[in-house]
Amino acid sequence: MIEICNTSMQFLYIPFKSSNGIVEIGLRPKEVAIVPSSYSSVILKALIRRRQVKVRQIEEFSPKLNKKGN
Repeated sequence: MIEICNTSMQFLYIPFKSSNGIVEIGLRPKEVAIVPSSYSSVILKALIRRRQVKVRQIEEFSPKLNKKGN
């Protein structure tokens, strides 16, 4: 998962390409959104380069098995 934080003082509209088609996300100033890491966006890369958003990778945790395998 990817956490996207809008660090600018304006509303940002970011379209993402996914396996189901185009998914659009709108972010108000200082708002955070979480999207799957499989989503890709050229506009997001441009916003990162302009320092208008911050992106952080979030690890997905899976339950650990005990020694018996249960």
